[in-house]
Amino acid sequence: MRERLRQFGSSRAVAPLLLTAGLLSLAIYFHGWPLNIYTWLVLAVILALSALPAFVQRRKATVALALLLAVYIAFPGPFMLIPVLERWSLCDDHGGRRGWEISPMLRFGRDGPNTELLESYLGPLPANWWQQAPHFPYIRDGNERVQSRNPIRREYLPEMLARLPNDAARKQVLTCLVDTENRLRVHQGLLLACVMDLGYPPGLNAEGWWQAHQEVFRPEHDPIVAAKMTRGWLRRIRRLPVDWDGAVGSLSRAADYQERGAWGGHEDFGEAVRELEWRHRPRPVADSNNVVWWPSATEAAIGASRVSDVYLIRPASGGSPPDRVPMDSMELPEYDFSGMFDAMVLETNPDTWPLFGKFGFKLDGCATEVTILEISDQELGVQVGDQIFRGLDKSAVLRLFRQ
Repeated sequence: MRERLRQFGSSRAVAPLLLTAGLLSLAIYFHGWPLNIYTWLVLAVILALSALPAFVQRRKATVALALLLAVYIAFPGPFMLIPVLERWSLCDDHGGRRGWEISPMLRFGRDGPNTELLESYLGPLPANWWQQAPHFPYIRDGNERVQSRNPIRREYLPEMLARLPNDAARKQVLTCLVDTENRLRVHQGLLLACVMDLGYPPGLNAEGWWQAHQEVFRPEHDPIVAAKMTRGWLRRIRRLPVDWDGAVGSLSRAADYQERGAWGGHEDFGEAVRELEWRHRPRPVADSNNVVWWPSATEAAIGASRVSDVYLIRPASGGSPPDRVPMDSMELPEYDFSGMFDAMVLETNPDTWPLFGKFGFKLDGCATEVTILEISDQELGVQVGDQIFRGLDKSAVLRLFRQ
């Protein structure tokens, strides 16, 4: 026994143990801390195997096995070519944590970018782990795209919360976002992303916006109530001038999957949405009236009035009177002039663009005009008061009027 202990203390015997411990430390550094007793036990067995050669005869085989297992756990990527092995990213949709699961059922995780922030408002938040996405070469897709896009897991959450007027409002919002049974939380996150990117709708500040939407930010577990509250949100949001590769785009896709009842969403919510859409035909833009939306060009310029006598006013050179060109109603007798504005979006950072002309028309019999700006050779904008909307096709406009 003394001889065995002496051999264990030698550098030749300790080296495999140190190397294995170093590899497992890298695994914890890369993946996070073990999440269950089983994972801790597996790591302990691997360490024991690396120390065992000092007490048994088959030193090389035991050391090789321990090192191979440690390398696999620390760097599982190359091993995923073996069909029986799998690696999944893990999602905690309660405390915003991140993690990994590696065959056979080894789970690691760590705090997310907002876990500390969430718990500073709400207290301890036990993790609710589930598989988010496969990371092995034989599956190309299959990612969960609903709850994994929750703002509690994203770096922009503090910027979102900064749009709210006080800590009480922030706590109320976070209570909604961490509630795993809240059928509204995907759409609530989407609305917050719109405020973050676009600022407040005209006429509102932080306090006014929160007062108008405070009732929207509550946990709702009834799928039918949630479906009615959010009906038409996506139709409204899809016309906004936002970065569709950013937060609004990501959460819009999440809300779309939620409304379909796709993986990660609530199936009963998806069923309620489909029932509403099938049984009750939506209005052209939105049915919900519980949100103060950013205005559209149609609403700003025309509202619900009846439009008639439409013409294009083009400036003339040399001091001549401007040209007044009527819409070519002979060619397009049923054309809805208001439909020209439907695809236009509010420009939140307007530049100075030259005058292209004006639209003149009558609203319920009263003459009015809106200014047209030339944004580029292909694009026109419409100015209504101090708001500018862009996205009007210049060539399409010219086709509608005799030149």
